[in-house]
Amino acid sequence: MFKLAFYKTKENSDIVICSGDDYVNLFSLLNDVKKEWDSMSKGSSKRFLFDLFLTNGNDLNRFAYLDYDGQNFVHSSYKVVSSADLDSDLLEMQNCKYADYA
Repeated sequence: MFKLAFYKTKENSDIVICSGDDYVNLFSLLNDVKKEWDSMSKGSSKRFLFDLFLTNGNDLNRFAYLDYDGQNFVHSSYKVVSSADLDSDLLEMQNCKYADYA
C-alpha cells in the first residue's frame, strides 16, 4: 500500500519519503506507516514527506510534510509543500515512480 525510502536533501537533512502504491490516502494509513517505520528504525524521530500523487494527482496538495517524534506523528507539524520547494532530484525521482500513471 505504501513504500518508505530515505532521502538526503541538498541542505544535508534526512527525510523519509512515503509513497503510495494504490489509490488509498496515505494519511488513512498512518498507524501502518508508524509500525513499518518503527520496525525499520526502532522509532527514531524523522521528518516524513508524503507523496499523495495517487490520491491528489499533481495538484498543489500532492506533497506534505509530517514529523515523527519517535513515538507518534506530530499532527501540528503537517504542512503542504509545493513541488517547486522540493529538491529537483527528489521531485524527478518521485515523478519517475508515477510516470505510468500520468
